[in-house]
Amino acid sequence: MKHPLQDERVKLEVLRQHEQAFWILYFGLFLDLAYRQFILNEPAWRMLDLVSLFFGVIVFLAVKGVTAGLLIDMPSLKSIIPVAVLCTIISVVINLIMNRNNISPFELMIDGIAFFIPFTALFLLMHYISKRKNEKMLKDD
Repeated sequence: MKHPLQDERVKLEVLRQHEQAFWILYFGLFLDLAYRQFILNEPAWRMLDLVSLFFGVIVFLAVKGVTAGLLIDMPSLKSIIPVAVLCTIISVVINLIMNRNNISPFELMIDGIAFFIPFTALFLLMHYISKRKNEKMLKDD
């Protein structure tokens, strides 16, 4: 049985609606996890399925974006550093909230460094791989 032909505008609208539904679901999942963790103080093992799903989607989107060559503009260090610093601060604050008074300032500093360096390196690596993939696709054409 053949599929009926569809107008490109209809296909585009369906894709747009699916994209919006995905992001609503994704951020709803994030808000649910945050509510359970910080308001209800649920233990992490009770949310393991949702956490796995949330981070699995992040990894999936990152891998698909990089392997498709979608991150084509290689950012400068001036644009990466503020993002990495902001994410590091968020990570340290979350660690401080989670551990309350059981963590020293030195441990927080080490935590921040241990987050900042791999985050920045991974960000640069993803853009490098994506740029190479994009160049390869353009060369093949």
